[in-house]
Amino acid sequence: MSFSNNSTVPIHMLPGIGSRTAKVLQSLEISTVGQFKQLPESVLIELFGPSIRSVHKHVNGKKNTTRTKKKMIKRVRSRKKLSVGKKFQVVAQFVSML
Repeated sequence: MSFSNNSTVPIHMLPGIGSRTAKVLQSLEISTVGQFKQLPESVLIELFGPSIRSVHKHVNGKKNTTRTKKKMIKRVRSRKKLSVGKKFQVVAQFVSML
């Protein structure tokens, strides 16, 4: 299923977004699926880990293949680990540019 960039569906209604993830997104002023869709996948992965990729692909109407998952997990694991505070800074900086 694909959503428009202007979708007003609340983020907590999206399959795969739990209460904790929804709270973090809302603290970053991301409260709708349309706002979530506009975030780069790489920022979401840095903040929430590789499992968020399938949710992002679902929102964009793309299928997530096993091969793609394996490549993405390898890429994420090879990156330098960021502290939670740094992840929030990166996401907050991106959100401020929207």
